Amino acid sequence: FYPSMFVLVADILDSFGELVFERLSMKAVNGDDGSGKKKKGGKDEQKESKGRTLRDNFTPVDVNLEASETCQNWFYKIACIRELSPR
Repeated sequence: FYPSMFVLVADILDSFGELVFERLSMKAVNGDDGSGKKKKGGKDEQKESKGRTLRDNFTPVDVNLEASETCQNWFYKIACIRELSPR
């Protein structure tokens, strides 16, 4: 029972991680919040499709500040999970 549960949970976490990475990648390039709209001066505008992507070996300079802060928040949230760590 537990090995199959472990595989199921690992698969769900893997899928969730891919979704978070895709959202952060969009945010890093386009500067949007992942909802398809770009905020500018408190007003929502449809984002322009620029077709830009991150390089495979990107550096922190290639990522905008908002995406970098969001990524740091995700790492902080993950680090705060203590219930799943072995005792």
